[in-house]
Amino acid sequence: MSKKFIYAAMVTTGLFGGGAGMLVASQVQAADPDPALAIAKRLNITAYEDDAKVGGGGAPQKVLVDNDVARVNLVSFPANFDRAGKLKRRYNQLLVYIDESDYTITWNGVVGESIPKEKQKPSKLPPGSAVYHPRESVVSDSHIGHAYRVVFVEMKK
Repeated sequence: MSKKFIYAAMVTTGLFGGGAGMLVASQVQAADPDPALAIAKRLNITAYEDDAKVGGGGAPQKVLVDNDVARVNLVSFPANFDRAGKLKRRYNQLLVYIDESDYTITWNGVVGESIPKEKQKPSKLPPGSAVYHPRESVVSDSHIGHAYRVVFVEMKK
């Protein structure tokens, strides 16, 4: 088992309970960060997300935990919010959706390309879903359709 797998399971278990920890850990283990990391280099994206906006990109957020190991933010995305990307993540991030998500990626940070309007479709992840993003990967531009909340866990160590 990787350190990332164990750490994600421990952090999530502490925050949300054992079942969520294992679900998140399985997502972390399955993640293949190599393509995402290559995009920043190919596009010459060197700037990191602003610490004051990490996770929500300027959407309202509340810091729940911030220490030398982790920072946990509860982000409340409002309807019709545009979340800017094209920045790198400073730390590994784990997103846990409190409400059903409703976002549409308009510029894909995994491939480094805009998505044509006719191919854009909303992502609607159910509550409790978890997504992992490796450090140094690029944040996508996205449009929020309906308001929802998500917990961003940044693993600093």
